[in-house]
Amino acid sequence: MKDYLARYFSGKSAIKRVLALFVVVVLALTLVAPVDAYASAAKINKKSATIYVGSTTQLRLTGTKIKSVKTSKKTVATVSKAGKVAGKKAGKATITLTGTNKKEYKCKVTVKDTKINKTAISLEVGKKYQLKLTGTKIKSVKTSNKNIATVTKDGKVEGKKAGTATITLVGKNKKNHSCKVTVKEKKYTVKSLQITGMTGKDGTSAVTATIPLVGDTLTAVLDNKKASNQVTYQWYRGDAEISGATAANYTVTGDDKGAILSVKISTDNKNVIIYSSANSQETAHKVCQKLENITTELSKTTDARVEDTIEVTIRDGNTDLIAGTQVEIKWYRGEINEQNDRGADNENAYNVGVDDLGEPIICKLTGKPDMGYYGEVVLKTNDILPQALAP
Repeated sequence: MKDYLARYFSGKSAIKRVLALFVVVVLALTLVAPVDAYASAAKINKKSATIYVGSTTQLRLTGTKIKSVKTSKKTVATVSKAGKVAGKKAGKATITLTGTNKKEYKCKVTVKDTKINKTAISLEVGKKYQLKLTGTKIKSVKTSNKNIATVTKDGKVEGKKAGTATITLVGKNKKNHSCKVTVKEKKYTVKSLQITGMTGKDGTSAVTATIPLVGDTLTAVLDNKKASNQVTYQWYRGDAEISGATAANYTVTGDDKGAILSVKISTDNKNVIIYSSANSQETAHKVCQKLENITTELSKTTDARVEDTIEVTIRDGNTDLIAGTQVEIKWYRGEINEQNDRGADNENAYNVGVDDLGEPIICKLTGKPDMGYYGEVVLKTNDILPQALAP
């Protein structure tokens, strides 16, 4: 063999023979090497994928062609001859593509259910909420009661009136996705509360009445009138609830005299506000009885004479009022003015003198609000007659 090679590469033809051999080797390498490299580069475009029921994903091979396909669980995911994978139900499956190079290429597929972002919502009348689908697009929509809630083509729900309705979004995968909608009346915020209907004036204002009087009908007034049908009321006499006083209005009774009245409201959004007849005052205004509604009378009115003693009766039920404490008493002659003031302040009796002859005697009563009495009463005698002659 050595002798043969020596003779083959010797002589004048040696160079030609070497060159020919080189060309053959190069050609062999050029033809064989790319085929091996191409084969080793074959691969699948996805080794794992997540899709939703009703959706698809495309698997491909590079470096070789698909010869056959198979799925480990066709109830979860199927695969076409071209490598298109379709989700059938939630679960996991392995898709295998076999190339023309006889090698297998696998992709682990996870299939998820499409879903709606909310299965139940609560909203107020006039409010809106956006429903969305994950894993598919909305194909159509419907509502079980359009008077309660409506829905737009893109899934926006609007509350129309109080009640419940079911909104259904149908996906392009033909699956229904439902949401139960509870519509409530709009809640209105109450920040402040006042009481109106107090007819007594405390002397600090000529306009604002701030003293509750027996017989007044008080009204709890909210700063937001729209909330009036969404609150509950409870009136109090001092710290005690007044039985049955659960409306916005309350008529003051004699049982309330001397007490501070208040009203408490409770709203749907759980805030509680209490307002009393003393809220805007440094001193609490107790309920007062009007003097005109109690017994006030003079012992003589038609035949009063000089030297007579005129007594005044001020009685609330069976109780006589205390002069100077519960009521202020002033006596006048002729007219009520400072000049005619007889100087008998807070006296329950007045002794008629000669100077009073021919003029009426006037008794002016003024209630003390801080002691539960309000208003003025003026009592008047006839023109004083001369002293009666002794028989």
